[in-house]
Amino acid sequence: MRDIDLSGRPDAESWLTPEAYWPELGAATAELDTPVAALHLDALRHNAHQLVRRAAGTPIRVATKSIRVRGVIEAILAVPGYRGALAYTLDEALWLADTVDDILVGYPSADRAGILRLGRSPHLAAHVTLMIDNLAQLDLIDSVLPPGSRETIRVCLELDLAWHAPALGHVGVRRSLVRTVEDARALAIAIGARPGFRLVGMMGYEAQVAGIADLPTYRREGKAFL
Repeated sequence: MRDIDLSGRPDAESWLTPEAYWPELGAATAELDTPVAALHLDALRHNAHQLVRRAAGTPIRVATKSIRVRGVIEAILAVPGYRGALAYTLDEALWLADTVDDILVGYPSADRAGILRLGRSPHLAAHVTLMIDNLAQLDLIDSVLPPGSRETIRVCLELDLAWHAPALGHVGVRRSLVRTVEDARALAIAIGARPGFRLVGMMGYEAQVAGIADLPTYRREGKAFL
């Protein structure tokens, strides 16, 4: 993919009226077999800057599981206000690490080959952070490369943000074993006491809310326009 420049800010009004841009997308993909996805760069540019405005100074981390094109990921990260990526797998994080300098793996990983590469590389270990919610995950890393024979591994605690409703009970996915303040404190202290690891952050994901998508209004003939 050619280099993508998202520095300009297109007129917002044109993206509030699909009839203004839909014919262009239809014409551009008319001869292509479906299914096919088309990405309009002006729409991407508009959305990227709108998110920065709404974040009001809070850095935005790009979730790569939702953007599966490396050129697009790198173009978004070049926009002031974006910092770092949330990768889908450890293998993907290692692949991105030559151009992205702050990568958090979104889920605990049992990728032994990836852990081996991570632990043997000062560059990768300085730029990639693993997600954990259990000490057994540290045990796995130690079994691949014991402390003293590897780089220090950066780790992040994943917190369970499911809603425990008085009437409905548990609402949301069971993403993590870290469900209380006491759980988080105990795990953080245990990580601090283990050689070869450094706790650098915590992440909470309200999947019961974030996983709800709007009904896609503009979908035609097996084509999705993003």
